[in-house]
Amino acid sequence: MDVDALLHILHRSLEDATPFVAFCYPGERELQVFQQDSEELITWKQGMESGFVFAPFSGDAPKVIIPPHSIYKVVLSEEGDKQKGSAAPVPQEDLLDRAKHISLVARALEELTSKTMEKVVLSRKISLERKQSHTLEVFMRLLYTYPDAFRYLWYHPQVGMWMGATPETLLQVNGSTLHTMSLAGTQPFNGTTEVSWGAKEQEEQAMVTRSILKSIDAYTVSSKAGTTTTVKAGRLLHLLTPITAQLREGRIPLDDIIAVLHPTPAVCGLPKERAREFILDHEGYDRGYYTGYLGPVDYRDETRLFVNLRCMEITPDHYHIYVGGGITADSNPEAEWEETVNKSKTMMAVL
Repeated sequence: MDVDALLHILHRSLEDATPFVAFCYPGERELQVFQQDSEELITWKQGMESGFVFAPFSGDAPKVIIPPHSIYKVVLSEEGDKQKGSAAPVPQEDLLDRAKHISLVARALEELTSKTMEKVVLSRKISLERKQSHTLEVFMRLLYTYPDAFRYLWYHPQVGMWMGATPETLLQVNGSTLHTMSLAGTQPFNGTTEVSWGAKEQEEQAMVTRSILKSIDAYTVSSKAGTTTTVKAGRLLHLLTPITAQLREGRIPLDDIIAVLHPTPAVCGLPKERAREFILDHEGYDRGYYTGYLGPVDYRDETRLFVNLRCMEITPDHYHIYVGGGITADSNPEAEWEETVNKSKTMMAVL
């Protein structure tokens, strides 16, 4: 099968309202598709057979699994996508949106100063009018633009359509070995990864790493944080610390491990429950599947789940782009606004 044949299958799936997910692992060129054989909405529960899970940040949205009733695979060319769709207009800065986000960050800083939280991650939604460019053309551009990210296009007629290129692993489980990461700190990529990081970003990263190690302690016999490095994710740089652990003997339910890791401090905050409460009370909109998790479970004797960052929800009339940033006591509200603007360029670049 070649790429054109696979795109034809996806196009027919969209026309026929058939659930599917197309995805590509970080650094790989094999594009895989799981296609369901019915329109049924199947909610994921521990112990189900393998499939692709799509779970929300919080709230009432279902954890959906798309079983691999049909599996298609194709290797992408090395040359890259030559298509040139018409560029989506970059919206003018919305002064009201800017003022609202800066006010929200200022409100969070009051809580952080009073020590009820160490960190909270605040986000916003940017809505762009959907132009003529076809969804699959946008997806192909995304595949080639961000080869080091986990790239996906997910569709279910009862839930909607999402697309993204996330740099963050939630977890990877092979046998008794668990891999995860802490990812925090952001600055624009200006041609080099040899950059300096401020005290705010370094402490935020250390805070996330400590929290993850503590959260998985009850399920592991050993765990180790690797060397923190600067990594490029699209047009941005982040601090990344790999974490490896050995799980305790006996079958540990995957649900239990997910529960202690999700939502991560990189998308929620610390302490987790207080930060989540602040987000739900003050952020002013429903994140839905943004900052949730997604990926194949029990597929090829492995589970690989990713945090749903650098993503957009696609509706008939709009692209809804989701962006956020971590707020600590050292945060500057104006700088936090600019960080969300920089992060929005990841998705805007492929429209």
